[in-house]
Amino acid sequence: MAQKTKTQTKTKSSQPSKIAKFFRSEVTRFVVGLLILLLAAFLAMAFISFFVTGKSDQSIIENLPADEKFSAGNNVSNWAGSFGALAAEYAINRWIGVSALLFVIFMFRLGYCLLKDLSVKHLVGVFIRCSLWAIWLSAALGLVSNILGGDSTFLYLGGHHGYDLSQLLIANVGWPGIFLLLIVLFILLCLASYHRKTIDHTRRFFGSWFKVPFSVLRRKAIERKKKREEEAQKKIEEEESKRKEEEMKQAAKTDDTEEPEPVSVTDTPEPVETPDVNEPVVQPKNTDPKLVNPDDDRIELAPDTEKADEQLVPYDPTKDLELYKFPTFDLMKQYSQTVPLDLEEQNANKEKIRQTLGDYGIEIQSITATVGPTITLFEIVLKNGTRINNVRRLSDEIAMCIAAEAGVRIIAPIPGKSAIGIEVPNKDKQVVSMHSCITSKVFQETKFDLPVALGKTITNEVYTFDLAKMPHLLVAGSTGQGKSVGLNAIITSLLYKKHPSQLKIVLIDPKQVEFSIYSRIEKHYLAKLGDEPEPIITDVQRVVATLKSLCVEMEDRYALVKEAGLRNIKEYNQKFINRELNPTKLIKAPLGSRDGVHHHYLPYIVVIIDEYGDLIMTAGKEIELPIARIAQKARAVGIHMIIATQRPSAKIVTGTIKANFPSRIAFRVASSTDSSIILDQPGAQNLIGRGDLLISTGNAPVRVQCAFVDTPEVEAINRYVEKQQSYPTAFILPEPPLDGGADDGGQGGDVDLRQLDPMFDEAAEMVVATGQGSTSMIQRKFGIGYNRAGRIMDQLEAAGIVGPYTGSKARAVLVDSDVELQNILTDLKKE
Repeated sequence: MAQKTKTQTKTKSSQPSKIAKFFRSEVTRFVVGLLILLLAAFLAMAFISFFVTGKSDQSIIENLPADEKFSAGNNVSNWAGSFGALAAEYAINRWIGVSALLFVIFMFRLGYCLLKDLSVKHLVGVFIRCSLWAIWLSAALGLVSNILGGDSTFLYLGGHHGYDLSQLLIANVGWPGIFLLLIVLFILLCLASYHRKTIDHTRRFFGSWFKVPFSVLRRKAIERKKKREEEAQKKIEEEESKRKEEEMKQAAKTDDTEEPEPVSVTDTPEPVETPDVNEPVVQPKNTDPKLVNPDDDRIELAPDTEKADEQLVPYDPTKDLELYKFPTFDLMKQYSQTVPLDLEEQNANKEKIRQTLGDYGIEIQSITATVGPTITLFEIVLKNGTRINNVRRLSDEIAMCIAAEAGVRIIAPIPGKSAIGIEVPNKDKQVVSMHSCITSKVFQETKFDLPVALGKTITNEVYTFDLAKMPHLLVAGSTGQGKSVGLNAIITSLLYKKHPSQLKIVLIDPKQVEFSIYSRIEKHYLAKLGDEPEPIITDVQRVVATLKSLCVEMEDRYALVKEAGLRNIKEYNQKFINRELNPTKLIKAPLGSRDGVHHHYLPYIVVIIDEYGDLIMTAGKEIELPIARIAQKARAVGIHMIIATQRPSAKIVTGTIKANFPSRIAFRVASSTDSSIILDQPGAQNLIGRGDLLISTGNAPVRVQCAFVDTPEVEAINRYVEKQQSYPTAFILPEPPLDGGADDGGQGGDVDLRQLDPMFDEAAEMVVATGQGSTSMIQRKFGIGYNRAGRIMDQLEAAGIVGPYTGSKARAVLVDSDVELQNILTDLKKE
C-alpha cells in the first residue's frame, strides 16, 4: 500500500513537469513563434489596408447579415479578406484606433523571440508599457477626432474608446485641462520608458524656455536700479545748485548793503544782464564712478548705453557651462552607518590593558573607550609620578595581551589632554562610505576653496581639509593599503564641489592604469599640453614637459597677479569677477610665455602624480627640480600638487620634497623607518591597512579611516560628468621651455646649421608630410627626449622649414612640397 501511494505521488508530481517541459520545448516555442509571426503579418496587412479600403468595406460589413459577411460574393476590398476587414473595423474603429498597431508590433517581437528561442520574461514590461502608450495615444487621437469631427468621417483615429474618453474629459476638465493632462501623462510615460534621457531633456527644455525671460528680468532690474541712482544723484545736484544760488544771493545782498545803487522809476524794461566773460562757469560735477581714466587698466564703461548695463553684471565663470549639473549622490553606494559596539570586548580589553600595565608597575587612575569605525581608542589617566616613556615601550606587550591582529599604537600624551591613548583594532570593522562623507553637513556647508572629505576619525566625525591651504600633499603607503582609494576619494570630493570652470586637474600615471578611468572627463576637468594625444600623462618625457609647462603657467599667473597689485589667486579672481581688470591688456611675463598673457579668470590646478618613486628612479633631477619649483612658489597662484609613492625611501622622499610638502598622509608601511621618513615619527607601521591612515598637517598626526570609493562608483560618476555640457577640448597648458629655462620662450639660443642633428632630415620630412610643426610630436614619433626634440625644432626654424614659436599652438610649416624640402636639405649639406 505504501509503495502504491509513493508511486501515485511520484506520478502526480511529475505531471506538471511534463507540461512545463512541453512549453519549454524548443520545438513548441518555434511553432508558437512562427504562428504568432504569421498572425502579426496578417493583422498588419489588414490594418494597413483598412486605411485605403476601410470606407467601402465598412458599409458592406455593417449592412450584410452575419451569415453573408464571410461569403464569397461580399465584395470586400481589404487585402486580408473579410476576416481582415472585420478585425480592422473592430480593432481600429471600435476599439483603440491607430494604437492597435502597437500590439501588432509587440506580436512581431514576441514571435521573433520565441522563434529564436530567446527569453521572453522582459516582454512583460514591454507589454505593460505598450498598453499604456496605446491608451494614451487613443485618447490623444480621440481628441483629434473630436476636433476634426468624428461623426463626419468613416475613421475614428483613436477608436470609439478614445473618442468617448476625450468627450468625457472635455466635458469635465475642458480643452485646456485635457491638453495639460495629456502632456503630463506623456512625460510620465517617457519617464517610465526612458528614465535618464527624459529627465535630462525635460530639464534642458525648461531651462532654455525660462532662460530669455530671466535674462530680461535681470536686465530690467539693473535698469531700474540705475534709474534710481540717477534720480538720487540728480536730486543731490539740484540741492547743491539751490544752495549755491542762495549763497550767491546772500553775497549779492551784502554787496548791495555796502554800495547802494540809485533806483530809477521808469517804464522802460530792465536791461538783460550779460554774464561777465572772466567769471568762472560752474561745470556739472561728474559723479559716475565708472567713468575712469582711459589709461587705467580697468574696463571702460559707457554710462548711457545698454552695453554698460550688461557689463555692470559681475563676471560669472560658470556661465560657459551654465547647464552643467554636479554628480548626484545616488551614484555612490551606501553602507551600514552603525558602529558595532561590543561592551564585553571593550571591558575585556580594559582589564587586559590594566593588568599588562600593572605587571610592569604602572598604575592607572581611570580608563575610558571611544569606538571608531575600525579602531577603539582607550584613554588612560596615569597616577601622578608615572613616567610616560614607561608606557611608550610597551606597545608590543599590550598587542600580545589583547591578541590584536595588527600593532597597537600608543599616543603619549594625547594632544590637549592629560591622558595617554592606546589605539586597538576592532574585531568587526565598519566600511566608511564615500556617500556618507560627501552628504555630510560639514562637507556640504564648507567654505573651503578646495574641499576634500577624506574619511572619518576615531570619533566618527567626517574629516575634511582644504587642499588650497595645505598647500601640497605627500601620500605614501605600501602596496594594497589604500593609497589608490585615497587618491580617488580626493578627486571625487573635488568633482562634487568644484565646477569645471573653477578646477583643472593634471593626472600623471606612470603605471598607465590607475587614472585611466578619468579619461572620460577630459573636456570638463583635465589639463594637458596642446599636442598631448592622451588625457592622462604616462610617458616619462611627457611628464617632464608637462611639469615644465606648469612652471610656465605659474610664472604667467604671477605676472597677472603682480600687475593687478594683488597677493594671491583668490583676490585676483574676485577682482576679475568684479570686472576691475581689463582682459584686452597684454601683460609680459618675463619667466613665462614669450608672447605674454591677458587677464582672465584663473581656475585652480591640482597636479596628482601617482607612483612618484618610479619617476624619480627613471628621470631623477629632471622630475624633482620642476616639482620643487612648483611646490615652493605655486601656492599663491592656485597650483597645488599631490604626489604618491609606495616606496618612501630617503632617495625618493628627499629633503627638498619634505621641506616643500608639509602635509603628509601615511597609510600602513613596512617599518618605523619608513614611517619616520613620511611623518618624521614612527606609528604608520602599526596601522591595520585597508584605508587606515595617519594625516599630518604640521601638528600631531590624526588617525582617519579613509572613505571607500569603489571602481564602479568612480565609473558612474565619470559617466555622469561625461554626459554633461563640456568645453570643446581639455584645458591647454602653455608650451614648455627648452633646456630647462623658462625665459627663452622655446628658443635654444643660436643655431648652427653646420651641426645638424642626425634625425634632422627625418624630422623635416615628417613635419612637411603632416603639415604640423610641433616639438612634442617630434619627441613622440622618434622616441627622443624633449630637449633634443626642441633643438631639432630650432634647427628647422633656422632652416626656414617651420615658422617661429607661437605659444601653445603648433608652428606653421613654411614648405609646401617635398621637392622644395629636398632642395633645402641639399643646400644645407653643401654648406
